[in-house]
Amino acid sequence: MKRTERIAALTAALIFTIVGYLQIDQEQNLVLATLTFFAAAVFFYLSVGKKAITSCTFSAINKESKNMIVGNGKGSLTKNQAARVALVTFMVVVVSFGIGFGTGKLIYHFIH
Repeated sequence: MKRTERIAALTAALIFTIVGYLQIDQEQNLVLATLTFFAAAVFFYLSVGKKAITSCTFSAINKESKNMIVGNGKGSLTKNQAARVALVTFMVVVVSFGIGFGTGKLIYHFIH
């Protein structure tokens, strides 16, 4: 998968996570919220990959974000590239926490 496609998949995961939260707050479309979180998880998996998800370390996420921006094997970063790597790392953390908390909130609504 190309670098731009991976960033687009991460952006789609962020959008689906936000839409899922909006659906949970309405408390009437919980099935739609479940589907949006599932779609967000699929896009998140496509963008980050199995290695960064299973390691669950910030350094692995940062390394994967660097690979998304500059590619494999490049050592030094410009100031602009470093800012984009930080933005992608922040997006990955937000999406992962969003999917986790959203799924927990969905389970709570299904139980009660």
